Amino acid sequence: MYKKAFAVMASLGLVMVAGCGGGGSAPAGGGATGGGAAPAKKEAKKAASASAEAYSADKFKGSIKGVVAFDGEAPKRPKIDTSGDKACHAMHEGDKALTKEDTALVKDGKLQNVIVHLKTGTDKYNYDTPTKAAVIDQDGCKYVPHVLAVMVDQPIEIKNSDSLTHNVHGISPAKANPEFNISQANKGAVDKKKLSEPELPYTVQCDVHKWMNAKVGVFSHPFFAVTGEDGAFEIKNVPPGEYEVEAWHETLGKQAGKATVKEDGAAEVTFTFKK
Repeated sequence: MYKKAFAVMASLGLVMVAGCGGGGSAPAGGGATGGGAAPAKKEAKKAASASAEAYSADKFKGSIKGVVAFDGEAPKRPKIDTSGDKACHAMHEGDKALTKEDTALVKDGKLQNVIVHLKTGTDKYNYDTPTKAAVIDQDGCKYVPHVLAVMVDQPIEIKNSDSLTHNVHGISPAKANPEFNISQANKGAVDKKKLSEPELPYTVQCDVHKWMNAKVGVFSHPFFAVTGEDGAFEIKNVPPGEYEVEAWHETLGKQAGKATVKEDGAAEVTFTFKK
């Protein structure tokens, strides 16, 4: 009997130790218990970057180019009701009405606002961070551009070209980058931000005008492009090699492709999205 009681007490003791020790669930936001995993991962990335060869764009003449197509009838673009803000509504009455930009924007069978980027083969080099800022403008109660891509730690200049107040709210769905929430009350207001971890997408939105948002692709390398109205893209100065290429659209998802780049040649890749 004494042996059984001792065994039960010992078992309870083990349960209490396990419950109070480091074996609990990870903190909210996906952080590792004790905070050791994330710093270790960052240190490993720094070490790998330090040992990589320095990348020089002038050294490489290869490129990847192509077109992103849309198969099927172009979706209708729903109009946005801006009547809740008199100033915005005055800009977009009648045939000037804003339309939803997260809809597939198709012209002549070609798809706009697709981020095309290299998925593999980019960790061989150490890349300089661009000092020239990418720009997001709040112009006419919408974000311009709606989709853009930047490198990690590249300056992002967010400005207000409207004569009314906008709120700029940066949101990280993957919890990879810090969020921010700022107000730009005057025309000409400018704020600069940096995103230090790769993420696709990072969202910027206006909480005052709910329809306003932009999508940002953040990459650890410079091999990306965003399609325009013609659906075309070109990624320049790519080192020779075989690559997996990905095309991303905010509502239509992802498409995968492959490219073999020669020293001075252009590899062509075509993507086709469907509704």
